[in-house]
Amino acid sequence: MPNIRNYRECAYAETWLEDGITVQKYKKGLRVTLEIAQTLVSERLAVAEGSTRPGLADISGLYWTTDSKAMKFLSSDDATQLVSAGGFYISNFAQRMAMRFFLSVSKEPPIPTKIFDNREDAIEWLKQFTAERLN
Repeated sequence: MPNIRNYRECAYAETWLEDGITVQKYKKGLRVTLEIAQTLVSERLAVAEGSTRPGLADISGLYWTTDSKAMKFLSSDDATQLVSAGGFYISNFAQRMAMRFFLSVSKEPPIPTKIFDNREDAIEWLKQFTAERLN
């Protein structure tokens, strides 16, 4: 059974710690703007408690209409601070293609990054990047 704590919810996502991983589940139908992206990062940082952790973004319910300013911000050092690795949980082929496009036009990710269509596989892969495993 997963160890879940620090649960937070805002208008755009639910965010929590699960077995040392920061998990953020975007609300269904969300269209990400720069302002929303900044809020999502703030929520993740609040849950992370100042510690570098792997992160899972569950974008399975997301409409992929992230604007260019939001995409640029989400690939910035500010947005990826305190993240040791990033996993993206997707639910369909269109999301996979959108994530591949996002990763290809973003600067080279400074952290290990991978796309998953199985949430459990994502969690297992991210566990290797938790502080407990890295120390």
